[in-house]
Amino acid sequence: MKIKDSRKRSFFFASLRRLFDRLTRPLRFLAVAALSLIVLLVVVLSSVYYGIDMHKNGDAGSLRDVFSHLARTRLSVVGNYLQGLSAHPEHLRMDIKFKNFQKLVYDREVAMENQVMISEAGDFVPAEISLGDKTARAGIRLKGDWTWDNLQGRKWSYRVKLKGDNTLMGMKQFSLHHPRVRNYVYEWLFHKALEREDVIPLRYRFVRLSINGDDLGIYALEEHFEKRLIEHSRRREGPIIKFNENLMWADVRQNWPRILEETGFQSIYAADIDVFKSNSILADSNLSRQFRMGHDLLDDFRNGRLPVSDVFDIDKMAVQYALGDLLGATHGLAWHNVRFYYNPVTSRLEPIGFDGNAGTPITTITGAITSRTDPFRRRLLADLDFMRAYVRRLAEFSRREYIDSLLEAVNTDLHDQLAIIYSEFPYFDYSPELLYQNQRIIQTFLNPPGGIQAYIRGIGDGKVQLDMANIQPLPIEVLALSCPGLDSPPPNTPYVLPPRASDQRAVFQPVRFALPRDVVLSDSLLGLLTVAYRLPGLSRIDSGTVFRWPVNSPEFREHDLMRRPPNARDFPFVRVDETGKALYLKPGTWTVRDAVVFPSGYRVYGSGGITLDLRDKGMILSYSPLE
Repeated sequence: MKIKDSRKRSFFFASLRRLFDRLTRPLRFLAVAALSLIVLLVVVLSSVYYGIDMHKNGDAGSLRDVFSHLARTRLSVVGNYLQGLSAHPEHLRMDIKFKNFQKLVYDREVAMENQVMISEAGDFVPAEISLGDKTARAGIRLKGDWTWDNLQGRKWSYRVKLKGDNTLMGMKQFSLHHPRVRNYVYEWLFHKALEREDVIPLRYRFVRLSINGDDLGIYALEEHFEKRLIEHSRRREGPIIKFNENLMWADVRQNWPRILEETGFQSIYAADIDVFKSNSILADSNLSRQFRMGHDLLDDFRNGRLPVSDVFDIDKMAVQYALGDLLGATHGLAWHNVRFYYNPVTSRLEPIGFDGNAGTPITTITGAITSRTDPFRRRLLADLDFMRAYVRRLAEFSRREYIDSLLEAVNTDLHDQLAIIYSEFPYFDYSPELLYQNQRIIQTFLNPPGGIQAYIRGIGDGKVQLDMANIQPLPIEVLALSCPGLDSPPPNTPYVLPPRASDQRAVFQPVRFALPRDVVLSDSLLGLLTVAYRLPGLSRIDSGTVFRWPVNSPEFREHDLMRRPPNARDFPFVRVDETGKALYLKPGTWTVRDAVVFPSGYRVYGSGGITLDLRDKGMILSYSPLE
């Protein structure tokens, strides 16, 4: 049978070929053009249909989103679709009794009305969840903050908590949400990058989900916070700590659609510090003690009582921030999204990757002062030790070979995860070029066209004093004053010039440099002075020219005659008539040793017998006619 079918197909295609050969060249061209047009129309019409279906089911925020995806993917949607045919996602099946599912429906209606969902422990309903031939009892509830992300269409977001000692895929608790919520495969890639750098990631993958026999398609499965997450990263058991964001979301819901930051409830300083699995943590004396230690460390850092190095594992924090920039996952750095593991071995807090919303093109880096709107980030980035580690990691991650190596290491798994996504979302536009573009943005900040402005304030007593300002958005370490034949020793204490926001003026600070005893700065040497500096964490040393004049000379302006206020009343030989708006010069011989300034709007009269003897700085400037 197979041989016979193959011959039939061969005969069919051979007949088409013979027919095509008989056509004249113009007819061949028209046939190819017509066939291409038909293929194009099929792709476009199926794309429009698929987009409308996405919009109808709530899988796209708007038709504009659909056509935006279509414009980016163009005809690659065909290749994506074909790749999706090879996908074999794991199939999770959940069964929920009707009355329990109706509670979820009611919870969704309440959340949709309020725009924001705030979940509580009592929101869980019983369910059974199956994977392959394994079935486990579980509790399930809706999850998420903004309803337009998590509760649109049929793909609602869920939190799953397995009962007893049951686990699935090595996890006891996990979340299920539309792949769009965390930007499809980019969030998966973010966690893989964290794992390579030994920063605690979440297990993240894509599965097929059915509820009560209703196939809901592809979901993202994200591990939740409990001890198995820590054990999977080869850490000793310890508490997972966060800033409690419930008060913030309650305030947002209460004031929606206005978001009134003035209430103060959306501030990190209004949030308490909480721990996941609080009942089991507090019931264990050892874990309870660890939580109190982690709680106090985080609180002391928040309130400025402890530096970064006493609270956090600096290098792991630097990795999280630098990878956040590289992969466009900075959403996870906001204070209400940060999660920490208290490491009982080092007595330091380690970051856990979460909610990065990776795959976002960046226009700045987190360390730039223009980004420092969050008090938590602002305090962290103000620490020089952290900034050195962060910039050093940025320099490492912004090399092209870093992305090449990352993508090569995950290539097979990435292909499999993309195939699962494309099986339902062939319009998803995955492009590694986004990562390389983020690298170029990072390099722009690490290689600015300039760094400082420096002006001479004074020279004397074996010292040179400069007024210096940082004119770019990262801090600068001042190293030395140099010119041919002169290398001054660095300052006794390192000078760090704070960064300048793009819309703020430069702030100048006095910086003193000691001169060798046998060095005299001649006028020719003054024109050759430079200041050596570097970005904290980089070995590259840059230099800036020293201008031979002061940055600003208010005393110079005070002696500028054209800016002196009128002072005619100060001189005894001038009589002022305000009624007649006249100034009269009195007869006699007068010695004038300073400038006399007559105001405008008067007439100055002088008659015979007047002698003005101008000496020293004596002169007359009149803004009124002299008669």
